Formats: sequence, structure tokens, C-alpha cells
Amino acid sequence: MVACQPVPQPFSHTETGRTATLDLPDSGGIVVLEVAEVPALTSKALAQAMAAALAERNIPAGTGSGNRKSHFLQGGMVGDGHNGAIVWTLYDPRGEIVDTVRQSIEGLPLAEWVGAEPNLMRRLARQAAPGIAALIQGAAPNENLIPTLYVAEVTGAPGLGNRQLRNALRRHLGTAGLHLSGEPGTDSLTIVGSVSVGPASGGRQQATLEWRVLDNRNVEVGKIAQSNPVAAGSLNGSWGAIAGIAAQGAAEGINALVRRVDWNGATATDPGPASTASGATAPPR
Repeated sequence: MVACQPVPQPFSHTETGRTATLDLPDSGGIVVLEVAEVPALTSKALAQAMAAALAERNIPAGTGSGNRKSHFLQGGMVGDGHNGAIVWTLYDPRGEIVDTVRQSIEGLPLAEWVGAEPNLMRRLARQAAPGIAALIQGAAPNENLIPTLYVAEVTGAPGLGNRQLRNALRRHLGTAGLHLSGEPGTDSLTIVGSVSVGPASGGRQQATLEWRVLDNRNVEVGKIAQSNPVAAGSLNGSWGAIAGIAAQGAAEGINALVRRVDWNGATATDPGPASTASGATAPPR
């Protein structure tokens, strides 16, 4: 199906304000080296995007040469497929490792990754930049450590929807910088998705998706709801682009939800009061 109008983005977020200014312990800044083990265009573009993302956080950074006070940041690809990640390693001026930040890149669109699509490069850099900033500046005392997420099997969808929705949600959650687990754990949250499709009427059906975020005691932390009309029978086979659009909207809502909870004072074992987010993501018409 082809969209006949712009797709609404009910879960999109507008950034307002900025993080409080963070000061480097010295004036050397960070030299961002080209990323290793990735396509040539991506290597250079991602390094440049990272330098810009660090500069947005008030950290002097660039891809040129440094000085005797400079730190160096080297990104490198590890693993592939479901385990693909970039490991960012920060070195001090003496060449000793300060620490590393691991960033999942599971399920990134291959063409955009290989072609160094600017928006993707910028998004990846901005996701990893806060963790890298904390390495050189010291983590904030109230840093919110979000639990790992496990996406359970989706149920109730006709056609190939259950599998396609789950895969797409994992991809978008990883792109949002959240850590995913292949199985439920004692310190992880579980996302349970369910789908219902109403009877056909006037050539349309109402598709309703619900995503529940549960702690390890099966207590609901929050919920994302989506509901939209689709062409009758259009979901009986492959969901195509609809799965990606719905999963992107759900991932944005889940990302906002889990970041809103104070996991320092309310862990996955004791999440505190549940909160609910709801909205609709319109599929192509």
C-alpha cells in the first residue's frame, strides 16, 4: 500500500532545553578517530557525527589532530547480525584505556548504514555521546540506569504480523539506545505485545496494538496503546511497512516510558507506581 498523506507521529518528541553544561577536566578535548571495521563512508561520517554530538554536550571534540592533553576516542564494530555493536573506547593522553561504551546496532537498515545516511549517523552519535561524556567528566550522581529489555513473542496478529512486529520493535528499541536481552532475566523488563483486528466494515478493519512493560514479578510498569483503521484483509499476509511504522511508534513510547521511571529509587524489582502512555500510529493508507 502507498501512503496518500503524511504519517502522523504521535510519539515524536521535541527537544526543549539542554543538559546542564559539563566541563572537561582539562583543555585537551577529544580527538575522534575514524571507526574501525565498518564501511569506508560510515567510518568517516560516524566519527564526524560523534565529534559534533560531543560538542553539543559542551565537550571540545574534533576529528583532526590533538595535543599532549587530548583524549582519543576510537569506535570499532564487533559481532554481526543480532549481536552487532559499536564499542567506543576512550583513551587518556598517555594512551591508556579510560573505559568503553557499547552501542547496539542490531537491525539497522543496511543501505543507510553502508551509505552513511546523515540522519542515521547523527542519531547513532547522539545516542552514544552521553555515555562517552560521562567517562571523561564523571557520571552524574543521579544517573538513571535503565534495565535491559526483553521483547516477548507478540500474539494475536493475523498473517506474519507477530514475527514482523517483534523483529521491528527490537530493531527500533536498539536504535533508541536501549539494551536488549535474548531472554527474560531477574534484572530485566519484559515487553508483551498483543494485537486484535476487528471485523471488516465498509472495506476497513480496526487494528489495535497493546504493548505492556512488565517487571520480573509480572507487575505492569506502563503500557503503550495504538489503534488505527486499515484496509480490510491487508494484514492477512505480510504486514510490510505497517509493522515498521507501528513498531517505531511503540518504541518511541516505550523509550519515553522507561526513561521517565527513576530506576535508582525504583528498580525492576520495585518499579513503583505504574504509568500509562497511549496514542495511535497511523499505518499507510
